[in-house]
Amino acid sequence: MPALLRAFKGLKEQPQFKDLKLVKVGKAGGREADFRRQTIEVIDSLNLSGEIRFTEVVPEENLRAYYSNAECLVLPSLYEGFGFPPLEAMACDCPVITSNSSSLPEVVGEAAIKVSPHDIEGLAEALKKVLTNKELRKGLIAKGKAQAVKFSWEQTAKKTFKIYKEVGKGFR
Repeated sequence: MPALLRAFKGLKEQPQFKDLKLVKVGKAGGREADFRRQTIEVIDSLNLSGEIRFTEVVPEENLRAYYSNAECLVLPSLYEGFGFPPLEAMACDCPVITSNSSSLPEVVGEAAIKVSPHDIEGLAEALKKVLTNKELRKGLIAKGKAQAVKFSWEQTAKKTFKIYKEVGKGFR
C-alpha cells in the first residue's frame, strides 16, 4: 500500500488529477500487523488525509457498485492466495492494475496492467494511462470481461466435473 499511496501522491500533484480520490475497500490486515495504523502514518506523511476514503468491510451485495463506479481497481499486493478482487472488478467493467507477482498474473492474464508492487513510478504511470487513455480503458474492460468468464462458477463446476469423470475411470 505505501507504494500505491506514493504513486497516488504523484498523480495528485498534477492539475488534471487534483480531484481524484482513492477508496480503500476492506478491512486492514489482521492480527499479524497493524496495517491500518501504518497506512495512516504514510497518508499523514504525504499530506493525503482528505484524499483517501476507507470503507472497511463492504457487504457483498454492494461490491458491484464500488467496482462499477471506480475508474480502476489497483491491487499492488505482495501476496494473494487467489485474487478474487481483480476478477470481480473485471466482471463489472472495471479496468485492473495489479501485481506482476504471486497468483495475480495467472488470474488476470493479459486483461490487466501488471506492475511490481514496489514500483512507485510504474504504478503512477499505469494509473495515469488508465485514467487518460480511453482506448486502453476500453481494451482492458473488454479483455477483463472475457477473462472473468473463464473463472465463473459455471466454468469451475464444468472443469471439476470433467476431473471427477477422469478420476472415476480409474476405479472401474
